Amino acid sequence: MFKNKLKILVTISILINSFCSVSVNAANPEYKKYELCECNPGGQYLNWAHRLAMFQDEILEAYRIYDGKRVLVLSNDDKFLLTFQKLKPDYCFINSDSLKSVNFSTFDCIIDTVYHPQYFQIIYGNAKVIPFMDTYKLILYSRTLDFLQQNNIQYYFFEVPMKNKIQNLDEFELDLLSDKYTDFYRSLVCDKVKFKEVLDLLYSDNPESRERMEKGRHDYAPLISNGRYKLPADEACKYYNSSNGIRLTTDTPDMARNKIHILGTCLVRSGYTIDRYTVSSFLQREYINNRISQPYKTLNYGGSHTDLMNDFERILDTTYRPGDIVININFTSCSILRALFEARGIKPIELSHLFSRPHNNGYTMLNMAAHLSHNGNRIVADFIYKIIEPDLKKAYHEDRDVKYTFENANNYVDIFIRENPDFQQYLD
Repeated sequence: MFKNKLKILVTISILINSFCSVSVNAANPEYKKYELCECNPGGQYLNWAHRLAMFQDEILEAYRIYDGKRVLVLSNDDKFLLTFQKLKPDYCFINSDSLKSVNFSTFDCIIDTVYHPQYFQIIYGNAKVIPFMDTYKLILYSRTLDFLQQNNIQYYFFEVPMKNKIQNLDEFELDLLSDKYTDFYRSLVCDKVKFKEVLDLLYSDNPESRERMEKGRHDYAPLISNGRYKLPADEACKYYNSSNGIRLTTDTPDMARNKIHILGTCLVRSGYTIDRYTVSSFLQREYINNRISQPYKTLNYGGSHTDLMNDFERILDTTYRPGDIVININFTSCSILRALFEARGIKPIELSHLFSRPHNNGYTMLNMAAHLSHNGNRIVADFIYKIIEPDLKKAYHEDRDVKYTFENANNYVDIFIRENPDFQQYLD
């Protein structure tokens, strides 16, 4: 059943990524700017070799329709090329340095790990190109959702607030969301007087979080990589505490049979408040602890600059118990995931409407609609609780741990650690 679905969706992906003919010079040095920009910390590109090993059988099945045809594989990951070549010796394998010597029209299909799909037409002309990332995402997302469903783990997807979906923003909010007063990405204050006014409006009832903002610590969140996904580095300070890639959620019970796992972007990380006022802390303290008889422990896996692929890779690398809840807060721009959601009856839940005026919540957004003050986090936590409350009140009695098992790469993290002594040193 899964293989049939996979073939259908891969075929759709192939059709989507077929382009009209364009005359180009393959040796153009400007191609560098077309490369996938999503790099691991330290500038390392996405590690496709480990991802190929994770889902080796499914990936080979996806490309079985090209058996007996001429296929070109492009990657700058030497280990990926060597591994793939052993599996498919009849394919042709090159890196981007060899593009100028290739006649793309002689191939029935090109599998690309280097360039962003929006530039395929410029680079390859009318050749049929499949982004390896799309094949991988399709399998990753499908396997993850199937695993959660099979083990009685409820999955919710919330779409982060977006400026273009929030109605009736006033002039001050529009200025905030256009970075008129400050550049939070670089911790720069463009207008000190206005910035003070912003803090007065957003943090008048929360001096601790205001102090964090004044000290410019709000966007300090270095990331590390374990070879598959990015996670926040450990930090311990007055405002922000993170360990093993999980930010502290306050007021959690000492003992809890089940957990609520919250993953996603900076909204989940809640970098503009201290630990006590994150979305996860509000959810734990003001709702779960007071309204649910069965104890749940909330875990905050949020990280800045993380995408859906990163979230799903981490979801699949986490241990659960039946009855756990996974909450994913991110953007829904991925057409592959939207199709899988629709096929499984999962409806993304928007958060933008929570901040449409009129309302009596004052000002809650900073330079992005997903960058919220403590009051904004409270609003999101309140809404999420109302959605997940029925599942929280169900009684589960299975005291077994479950974790996804990779058939071909059970030890991928151990391999990565052996190959990267700096990461081992960090763990130590």
